Amino acid sequence: MSNKPKRQRLQSLHLINVCVTVLTLIAVGVLALVLPKPTVSEVERRELAKKPEFTLESWFSGEFAQQYDAYYADTFPQREELVTMASKIESMEGIRPDDVRIYQANSSPQQGTEQPAEPQQPSDTQSEEVTVGESEDAQQAEQPAEEQQPTIDYDAYDDPNAPGNGLSQEGTDGEQAGNLFLYKNMGMQIFGSSESLSKRYAQVINSYAEDLDGVQVYSLIAPTSIEFYLPEGYEGIASSQRENIDYVAENLSDKIKSVDAYSEIEKNKDEYLYFRTDHHWTVRGAYQAYIAFCKTAGLTPVSLEEMEHHQIDGFLGTFYSQTHDQQLATTPDFVEYFVPPVEYTAWRYSTGSPYTLVESSLFASYATSGPNTYSVFLHGDFPLLHVQTGNNTGRKIMIIKESFGNAFAPFLVSHYDDVYIVDQRYFELGVEDFVRENGITDLLFLNNIFAVNTGVRIDELQGIQNQSYTAPATVQQPAQQSTEQQQETEKQQQQTQQPAQQTADEPEESPPETQTDQQEEQEWWEQKPRRRLGG
Repeated sequence: MSNKPKRQRLQSLHLINVCVTVLTLIAVGVLALVLPKPTVSEVERRELAKKPEFTLESWFSGEFAQQYDAYYADTFPQREELVTMASKIESMEGIRPDDVRIYQANSSPQQGTEQPAEPQQPSDTQSEEVTVGESEDAQQAEQPAEEQQPTIDYDAYDDPNAPGNGLSQEGTDGEQAGNLFLYKNMGMQIFGSSESLSKRYAQVINSYAEDLDGVQVYSLIAPTSIEFYLPEGYEGIASSQRENIDYVAENLSDKIKSVDAYSEIEKNKDEYLYFRTDHHWTVRGAYQAYIAFCKTAGLTPVSLEEMEHHQIDGFLGTFYSQTHDQQLATTPDFVEYFVPPVEYTAWRYSTGSPYTLVESSLFASYATSGPNTYSVFLHGDFPLLHVQTGNNTGRKIMIIKESFGNAFAPFLVSHYDDVYIVDQRYFELGVEDFVRENGITDLLFLNNIFAVNTGVRIDELQGIQNQSYTAPATVQQPAQQSTEQQQETEKQQQQTQQPAQQTADEPEESPPETQTDQQEEQEWWEQKPRRRLGG
C-alpha cells in the first residue's frame, strides 16, 4: 500500500518530463519557422539555402522535402553558435595517442580559394634544400649584368621589429581535416602538384610573351604556409612546392623572368608571413615577394619604415570558417597594411561595366574586423583597378592575379606611372589588346601555387588573353539612332540637341570615352585631385 503513492508520483514526474520535452520541441520548431531567416553566413562565407517553392512534381519526387530540410537546417536559430559548440564537443571525443584526429571539414571552395589536386609523395628534405640553393644561384647567374643591383643590399629591408609567426607552443601536434591540416593553432591547406597542369600554366604564360613583343613578362608563384610550417613526421601528406615552382620555371621561355619569391619567404619564415586562420599570406609575406620582384626587375624597394602602418585585429579567416576549430579561435589573426608614400588616383571597373569608371582607393578603411577583413586590400576582388601616379618613370605595369595578389599590388605604385590590377577571374576585356592600347611595358603574372595546379585558373588566364566584350543592349540605343538621323537632315537642330544629349548620358567628370586617346586621358587625369594611398 505504501508503494502506490510513490509510483503515482513517479508517473506524474514522467508525464511532466514528456510534456516539457514535447512542448520544448514544438516551441523550438515553431520559432525556427516564424523567426527572421538569415540569408548569408558570415562565418562560413556562403549563401544559405533558400526556401524552396512548392510544386506537385517536387512534392511527389521528394525534391521538395530535401530542399526544405536543407533550408530548415541552414536557417535554424543560433545555428552558427550551435555549430561552434558542436565542434568544441567533438574535439573532446576519442583517444588520440599521437594527438592526431581526422574529421571532414566543409570541402566546398570558398571565394578566392582553389581546390588542390591529389597529393603526391614529396622528395626528402635534403634534396629540397639543395634545389633551393641551386635555383637561387642559377637565377642570379642568368641575369644580365646591367640588371643586377650589387649596390642594393636587399637583406637590409628586413624589419627587425617584425612580429613572429604566432605558432603556439600548446595544442595538438597535428590534425587533418579533409584537405586541411591543423597544427597547433595554425591551419594549412594540403598541396598536391600536377606536372601536366604546371606545364600547361607555363605554356599559357609563354604565349603571352610570344605575342607581346617589347613587353617584359614576369612570373611570380606564391608558395603557401604548409610548405614552411608542416611539422616533422607529416611531410608525406603534401607535395613539394619548391620542386613544383622550379618545374614551372624550367618550362618558361627565355623571354620571361621568373621571380623567386620562395627563397625570400623561406629566409624569413619565423616572421608573421602567413595567417594562421586563413589561406592567404599576410602583407609581410607579400612584402617578401615584393623584395624578390625588385631584385628581378632591377628596382630599389621602399622599406616598411617609410610607409604608414595600419593594423586590424580580430580576423578569423577561411580555415576557421571551414572547421570552427577552437584552437584557431583562441588566437585570431590581425591584418596589417602599409601605405606607400606616393600620391595617386585610382578607379575601379565593376563586373558588367568594363568601361565605367568608379572612383576608388587601394585600401578599404571601412574593413574593421570579422571574416572579410582581408578585403581591406583593394576593396576585395574587382575585374580591374587602374592606379595612376606622378612618378614619371616611363614604365607601366599590369599585374594579373587572383586574391593573393591583393596584398602585393599596392607596393608596385612606388615604381610605375600606371598600375593596372587585373583579377583573372572577372576581367572582361582582352588582355593583349589592352596592353597594346595602353602602352603597358611590364606584365606580371602572380598566382599562388594552388592556382598554378588548378585547371580552372589556367583556363581563366587563357580565356582573357584575346577575349572580346559585347556590351548589353541599353534603352539609350534607339534614342541615339534617332539623334543620328536628325543630325543628317537637321544640322541646326543638331547643334542645340547634342549638348543636352551629352549631359543626359554622361556622368559628371567622366573620363574620355576613347581609351586609345592617351593625351586626352592624361589631361583629364591631371585635373583630378590626388591623395595618399590610405584615403
